[in-house]
Amino acid sequence: MDLRDVIMRTKPILWTPLLSAQGLLLATLVACGPGAASTGDTDGDSLPATCEPGEVFFESDRTCTCGEPDTWACVGEQQPGFDQQFLRPIEPRASVLVVVDDSPGMLGPQRRLAAAMEGFAKRFEEAEVGLTVMVTTADAAHPGFVCQDAPADGGTLRMASCRERLDRFQSGPGAGANPAAACTDACDLDTLDAPATDQGFHLRGGQINVANATSAGQALACMIPQGNAGCAYAQPLTAALAALDQLTSLQDDTLRSQWVSQSTGLLVLTDGTECSVQDPAIFDPDGSKALWSDPSAMTPTEAVCWNAGVSCTGGPGTYDTCAPAMKDAEGAPVTQGSDAALTPAGDLASDIDSRLETWGRAESLLLVGVPEGYPQEPIPYADSPDPTEQATYGVGPGCAGNDTLAPPPVRLAQAADVLGRSDAPTPPMGSICLPDYSAPLDDLADRLLAPIAPGQCVTVCPADVRPDLPGMQAACHVMATLYDPGAPDDTPTKRGVPPCEDTADGWAFPTPADDLCVRYLTGDELPTACTEEGWPLAFRVMRRDGATADPRDSVTVACVPADLDDPAQAAFCSPP
Repeated sequence: MDLRDVIMRTKPILWTPLLSAQGLLLATLVACGPGAASTGDTDGDSLPATCEPGEVFFESDRTCTCGEPDTWACVGEQQPGFDQQFLRPIEPRASVLVVVDDSPGMLGPQRRLAAAMEGFAKRFEEAEVGLTVMVTTADAAHPGFVCQDAPADGGTLRMASCRERLDRFQSGPGAGANPAAACTDACDLDTLDAPATDQGFHLRGGQINVANATSAGQALACMIPQGNAGCAYAQPLTAALAALDQLTSLQDDTLRSQWVSQSTGLLVLTDGTECSVQDPAIFDPDGSKALWSDPSAMTPTEAVCWNAGVSCTGGPGTYDTCAPAMKDAEGAPVTQGSDAALTPAGDLASDIDSRLETWGRAESLLLVGVPEGYPQEPIPYADSPDPTEQATYGVGPGCAGNDTLAPPPVRLAQAADVLGRSDAPTPPMGSICLPDYSAPLDDLADRLLAPIAPGQCVTVCPADVRPDLPGMQAACHVMATLYDPGAPDDTPTKRGVPPCEDTADGWAFPTPADDLCVRYLTGDELPTACTEEGWPLAFRVMRRDGATADPRDSVTVACVPADLDDPAQAAFCSPP
């Protein structure tokens, strides 16, 4: 092959670095003097002995940039450290985990959430941003002694039509005369015809992955309703963490690649007191029953969760405030989270936030028992005038609607404080008693879309390989993992992505055979979110119109890092 076919002379190219989930370096600099080859297992003979600054040599497994005369900086799959990969989606997209409480009393809220999902998805369609929605229930695990007949999902992802689980729609509070109508009125698809490898809904390039659905809203309306036969002691935080551990597991390339995005979100729908159980003895009918509302009863109520995780001041009757508390199974205060009957909500939220932030900027929405006018209307803390309600929940409602009654979300409010952004005026909570969830979901969509632009932020500082020039010129290599939907064995292929060529009109694919190339953005082209967070570079992988695409397609990026102890290198970015 003529070297002119593999060497692209360009303007100084801006390259992109990324970190692994643990913040580890992905690649190292390999500088080759005149006539020398790069180290590692690359084919040194193919690298030209001489080069001019700014010259780029691209092969599928490496990219080399000429920083100084006759000196190459090489980065690639065969270079040291490249096996520590960090995934990014090829196309801009957001991913949302939806945790649906499927306990008694939840059919009305599920119906309303299903109805609001069409408008939510349209926001991403209009912005030409991809969307992934994964769904699980709040049944994290059997909390011992109770709920033995309920499914212990443990964060299991639910990719099926609600019509396939109509036995989970049963008579009960707020269920109406026909409980199954919470599903059948919202969903007209008996099954969801999606690839077997897909564990959630995907919107990519205006196309959805559910073949028998005519719109994103139709597919999501079938996914959301989970029924009301789940455990009354909902554990949404534990369930969310379990699901996110699956989605971000480095052991599952397929699932991880379906989830990764520039912006990640958590949506929780629950009308209960958060009850992530650490010591199931609180439910033991042969135990002390110290946290039961009625110690003479044979079975516990949800009041156990309130009594185990909340302490109030003032009262009785109406309280000044209520706050999360750590108590053991005997009701005694403890100082260590490991000794508490319920896992501390702040600890769970911190772990959830770290999983979300691993893959993209994190946003959350908790639809819980706050007043419909929240935050202008404060959360009430008072005993219920109804003795049955008081015995059931341990407190009066934080909100009440036609088909919904929910206690104040004390533990979930603490989680919302952790999951909320520091610049937000209030925690990311909305009322589960609202008759329409469109407004809070629009707000969540706005927050998810805010950091997404035609380009993905660079989240570490690359080394400047051309200090003789103004600005920064860095060295990186992009590898794509691509799936062919028609391949019989569903095995992906991996190949390097060449840099796009600069042209008078902007950019172009390097050759007619290339269906992908990578552009690097800085200056006026840099997305606002990157500038605000202190990162000076972004990248965008361009795909040729008509090229084969799959929602699992992703890229890994490796590059030479800056020495942040060197003021000249560190001056290019200000990491948070």
